[in-house]
Amino acid sequence: MTLLSSLNIAVNGLAAQAYSISNISNNLSNASTTAFKSSTTSFEDVVSACDAESTSYSGKCGVLASTTNHNSAQGTILSSLTGTNLAISGNGYFPVETAVVTVLETPTGLDYTTTFNPGVYYTRAGDFSLNASNYLENSNGFYLMGYTVDPATSAVGTELVPIQISTTLVNATIPTTALDYSANLNASVDVGATSSSSSVAIYASDYDPTLRNTHNVSYAWEKLGVGTVPGPPSTDVSVWALTISAVGGTFGAPGGDDYSATINVAFDGEGKLYEIDDTGTGYTVNGTSISFDLGYQDADPQTISCDLSGITQFASSPSSTLASDVAHFLQNGTPEGSYSGIEINGSGDVAINYNNGISVIYYQIAMATFLNTDDLEAMSGNAYRSTNASGSATYTTAGNDGAGTIKVSALESSNVDIANEFTTMIQTQQVYSANAKVVSAVNSMMQTLIQMQSV
Repeated sequence: MTLLSSLNIAVNGLAAQAYSISNISNNLSNASTTAFKSSTTSFEDVVSACDAESTSYSGKCGVLASTTNHNSAQGTILSSLTGTNLAISGNGYFPVETAVVTVLETPTGLDYTTTFNPGVYYTRAGDFSLNASNYLENSNGFYLMGYTVDPATSAVGTELVPIQISTTLVNATIPTTALDYSANLNASVDVGATSSSSSVAIYASDYDPTLRNTHNVSYAWEKLGVGTVPGPPSTDVSVWALTISAVGGTFGAPGGDDYSATINVAFDGEGKLYEIDDTGTGYTVNGTSISFDLGYQDADPQTISCDLSGITQFASSPSSTLASDVAHFLQNGTPEGSYSGIEINGSGDVAINYNNGISVIYYQIAMATFLNTDDLEAMSGNAYRSTNASGSATYTTAGNDGAGTIKVSALESSNVDIANEFTTMIQTQQVYSANAKVVSAVNSMMQTLIQMQSV
């Protein structure tokens, strides 16, 4: 081996250690970067005939440095105050896209046009938030992707799309179909006594912006008398007339006609509901429930089943038989609702919350997994793309097919170990200095050789 070969080997060593210090510097500079994955330097000895003039030497002649990524190493998951911040616990990446946004000024304000670039990328940087166009975008400009969910059938789509939240969607009214009515009728009042009217709000699928799909159904009672129901044995009962009314509840002329039905209800000697007369018109009876049909203007017809099993007849004071403040109603259905916020759960379901208390799922976040995550190609913005070595992405959802789970209101921190980086940096500096000493020594030897040849 010649002195020149020794010099080349030492220079290779300097270059390899410079490469190592570059990786260390990159790790330390990203120690606070969300979900950053560190890398280390791997060294490989190079075996070749370093001295071209010698055919007898084939020993170690230098070193080659390469990067080993640690994409699969989990960073610490820290809590966040932002509900759209997401972290992955376990295996997997968020599929994302990039886009070009064009902003035009219009008479009604700024108009944002988003044009997506071809290609899917992958990231664990889940600091997503709604941008001006209501897409979920992270701080590096990557758009979160997922599957659409049919709000009516809950069917999940098969194509990845950027997740965009519509704040103009209105949650339609869910019409009332069932109503529980509880109250006590004063058994001590005289025949002919009447109650004050009690009202309950029910919801119909109409489009009246002034009523917001809400209508009132009123209940009023009148004591008819005491009688005996024949049969073995005969039963003494107290009979009351219940009048149910709803303004505009019967569809007819513009504005609708009023609905009204009167039903006789009997109570036994213990004050319990005994029988509901089923011979009247405008309603049907099924056990302790009364069903009646309503048809508001511009609304679909609806049938409401009112359960009277909560009505009792006990002696009480004050003398009023029934007041609105002692009647209790429990009904199903909801009024029309407008957007109030977005909510993401641990399964990756993306739902819109409405101010009527309803939450509707519109998307499911996708997860991408790889056979070899450490060989993903790193890109600017803390994202990756697949390579032949990493294999193609397999798409699934959180917690399925080997994918990790999603932590909501959380972010994954960098997996850089600062203490370890400093230790490696000291070692790298020492090895770099040693190689520099070799270069200096070889330089002195070559100077000596030159001087000997000039004698």
